[in-house]
Amino acid sequence: MASDEEAAAAVSVLIATPRPVLAEGLQILLTELGWSPLPNVKKLADLLKRAHREQPALICLDHDWPGDDGLFPTLVLLQERLPAAKVMLLY
Repeated sequence: MASDEEAAAAVSVLIATPRPVLAEGLQILLTELGWSPLPNVKKLADLLKRAHREQPALICLDHDWPGDDGLFPTLVLLQERLPAAKVMLLY
């Protein structure tokens, strides 16, 4: 049986935000919790490809993508293609 630390380390988290300060803060927080943050996705257009490749347990998705109206279609596609992943929308 895995220890609590091993179980926490097994949680991979994909961060998707155009805001570097938010990405860095989340990476620090997740690392301190013992989780495994993946490198930040800086472009919404890259999110589906990276999420499919990395298969994260959690996706922390920023709601604010300047000049991009693709957030809600991307959410639908994430739900269809990665039904096991949890998505946390950041406001």
